[in-house]
Amino acid sequence: MKIAALCGILNLFACLQAGAAAVVPLAVDSVRTHRVKDVLVRVIQYNSDKAELRLETIQPIHHKLLDAVDIKSFTVNGRTYPFATCDEFAVNAVAVEPEAVHIELACFVPKAPAVAADCTLAVRGTKFDKMACTRRER
Repeated sequence: MKIAALCGILNLFACLQAGAAAVVPLAVDSVRTHRVKDVLVRVIQYNSDKAELRLETIQPIHHKLLDAVDIKSFTVNGRTYPFATCDEFAVNAVAVEPEAVHIELACFVPKAPAVAADCTLAVRGTKFDKMACTRRER
Protein backbone atom coordinates (compact mmCIF):
# COMPACT_ATOMS: atom_id res chain seq x y z
CA MET A 1 0.00 0.00 0.00
CA LYS A 2 1.39 3.41 -0.93
CA ILE A 3 2.02 6.09 1.71
CA ALA A 4 -0.53 8.43 0.14
CA ALA A 5 -3.23 5.76 0.47
CA LEU A 6 -2.30 5.22 4.10
CA CYS A 7 -2.86 8.91 4.86
CA GLY A 8 -6.57 8.43 4.23
CA ILE A 9 -6.61 5.68 6.85
CA LEU A 10 -4.07 6.81 9.44
CA ASN A 11 -3.99 9.99 11.46
CA LEU A 12 -1.89 13.02 10.54
CA PHE A 13 1.05 12.15 12.80
CA ALA A 14 1.30 8.65 11.39
CA CYS A 15 1.54 10.18 7.92
CA LEU A 16 4.23 12.57 9.07
CA GLN A 17 6.21 9.73 10.59
CA ALA A 18 5.87 7.74 7.35
CA GLY A 19 7.40 10.67 5.42
CA ALA A 20 4.41 11.33 3.18
CA ALA A 21 4.63 14.28 0.80
CA ALA A 22 0.95 15.29 1.12
CA VAL A 23 -0.21 14.77 4.69
CA VAL A 24 -3.43 16.78 4.99
CA PRO A 25 -6.42 15.08 3.32
CA LEU A 26 -8.36 17.33 0.95
CA ALA A 27 -11.48 16.96 3.12
CA VAL A 28 -9.78 18.81 6.03
CA ASP A 29 -10.79 22.44 6.36
CA SER A 30 -8.77 23.37 9.45
CA VAL A 31 -6.53 21.90 12.14
CA ARG A 32 -5.98 23.71 15.44
CA THR A 33 -3.94 22.55 18.42
CA HIS A 34 -4.37 23.76 22.00
CA ARG A 35 -2.67 22.93 25.28
CA VAL A 36 -4.92 21.45 28.00
CA LYS A 37 -2.96 20.68 31.15
CA ASP A 38 -0.49 17.89 30.25
CA VAL A 39 -1.83 17.09 26.78
CA LEU A 40 -2.41 18.75 23.45
CA VAL A 41 -5.95 18.84 22.10
CA ARG A 42 -6.17 18.90 18.33
CA VAL A 43 -9.41 19.97 16.63
CA ILE A 44 -9.80 18.76 13.05
CA GLN A 45 -12.67 20.34 11.17
CA TYR A 46 -13.68 18.92 7.81
CA ASN A 47 -15.20 20.59 4.75
CA SER A 48 -18.97 20.54 4.47
CA ASP A 49 -18.63 17.50 2.17
CA LYS A 50 -17.63 15.39 5.17
CA ALA A 51 -20.01 16.11 8.03
CA GLU A 52 -17.68 15.33 10.91
CA LEU A 53 -15.52 16.93 13.58
CA ARG A 54 -12.56 15.10 15.14
CA LEU A 55 -10.97 15.79 18.52
CA GLU A 56 -7.70 14.20 19.58
CA THR A 57 -5.53 14.25 22.68
CA ILE A 58 -1.83 14.01 21.96
CA GLN A 59 1.17 13.49 24.21
CA PRO A 60 3.48 16.49 23.79
CA ILE A 61 7.10 15.99 22.72
CA HIS A 62 6.57 12.38 21.56
CA HIS A 63 3.42 13.26 19.56
CA LYS A 64 1.68 10.05 20.55
CA LEU A 65 -2.05 9.88 19.90
CA LEU A 66 -3.75 9.20 23.25
CA ASP A 67 -7.48 9.48 22.46
CA ALA A 68 -9.67 10.41 19.51
CA VAL A 69 -13.35 11.22 19.18
CA ASP A 70 -15.10 11.44 15.81
CA ILE A 71 -18.21 13.56 16.24
CA LYS A 72 -20.81 12.73 13.58
CA SER A 73 -24.01 13.57 15.47
CA PHE A 74 -25.35 15.25 18.58
CA THR A 75 -28.25 14.46 20.89
CA VAL A 76 -30.54 16.99 22.56
CA ASN A 77 -33.71 16.22 24.50
CA GLY A 78 -33.38 12.52 23.67
CA ARG A 79 -33.27 13.02 19.89
CA THR A 80 -30.13 12.34 17.88
CA TYR A 81 -29.25 14.50 14.89
CA PRO A 82 -26.75 12.75 12.57
CA PHE A 83 -24.80 15.37 10.63
CA ALA A 84 -25.15 13.38 7.40
CA THR A 85 -28.96 13.75 7.50
CA CYS A 86 -28.94 17.52 7.98
CA ASP A 87 -29.75 19.62 4.91
CA GLU A 88 -26.92 21.82 6.13
CA PHE A 89 -24.61 21.37 9.08
CA ALA A 90 -22.47 24.02 10.78
CA VAL A 91 -19.83 24.13 13.48
CA ASN A 92 -20.39 27.68 14.69
CA ALA A 93 -17.65 27.73 17.32
CA VAL A 94 -15.10 25.51 19.05
CA ALA A 95 -13.52 26.70 22.30
CA VAL A 96 -10.85 24.68 24.06
CA GLU A 97 -10.67 25.51 27.76
CA PRO A 98 -8.54 24.07 30.60
CA GLU A 99 -11.10 21.40 31.54
CA ALA A 100 -13.24 20.88 28.42
CA VAL A 101 -13.95 21.48 24.76
CA HIS A 102 -17.11 23.50 24.02
CA ILE A 103 -18.74 23.26 20.60
CA GLU A 104 -21.65 25.17 19.09
CA LEU A 105 -23.39 23.05 16.44
CA ALA A 106 -26.34 23.65 14.13
CA CYS A 107 -28.30 21.19 12.04
CA PHE A 108 -30.78 22.42 9.46
CA VAL A 109 -33.35 19.63 9.36
CA PRO A 110 -35.59 18.99 6.35
CA LYS A 111 -39.06 20.56 6.81
CA ALA A 112 -38.38 21.59 10.41
CA PRO A 113 -36.75 24.45 12.29
CA ALA A 114 -32.99 24.41 12.63
CA VAL A 115 -31.62 22.71 15.73
CA ALA A 116 -28.73 24.46 17.47
CA ALA A 117 -26.85 22.94 20.38
CA ASP A 118 -24.15 23.81 22.89
CA CYS A 119 -22.05 20.72 23.47
CA THR A 120 -19.28 19.97 25.94
CA LEU A 121 -16.66 17.23 26.11
CA ALA A 122 -14.74 17.24 29.37
CA VAL A 123 -11.03 16.38 29.19
CA ARG A 124 -10.13 13.96 32.01
CA GLY A 125 -6.39 13.33 32.03
CA THR A 126 -5.66 12.03 28.53
CA LYS A 127 -9.24 11.05 27.57
CA PHE A 128 -12.44 12.77 26.50
CA ASP A 129 -15.69 12.19 28.38
CA LYS A 130 -18.90 11.52 26.50
CA MET A 131 -20.30 14.59 24.75
CA ALA A 132 -23.26 16.30 26.46
CA CYS A 133 -25.45 18.77 24.56
CA THR A 134 -28.22 21.21 25.39
CA ARG A 135 -30.52 22.88 22.92
CA ARG A 136 -29.52 26.43 22.14
CA GLU A 137 -32.31 28.94 21.73
CA ARG A 138 -31.82 31.17 18.73
